[in-house]
Amino acid sequence: MWIENDRVTEVPTVSMTTPKGLVQEGPWGVRPGPAVKDWDFFKVLPTLTQKAVDYIERQEGNDRPFFLYSACPKTHNSL
Repeated sequence: MWIENDRVTEVPTVSMTTPKGLVQEGPWGVRPGPAVKDWDFFKVLPTLTQKAVDYIERQEGNDRPFFLYSACPKTHNSL
């Protein structure tokens, strides 16, 4: 699920399982548990990247400096 501005954007209603073809690698991997219907963890990084780009583009023409901190939620690529 996504949390944005300290709020859950959609309440989990299904249970996630390890996607077909992937092996459960340990507690850091794709873990079974509550999930939003049709959740696709492969879209997490592209979605966060697009949100950062959108924010930067909205600053165009604004003379005020801004700081964007974007922490990568997955530091190691295990796929």
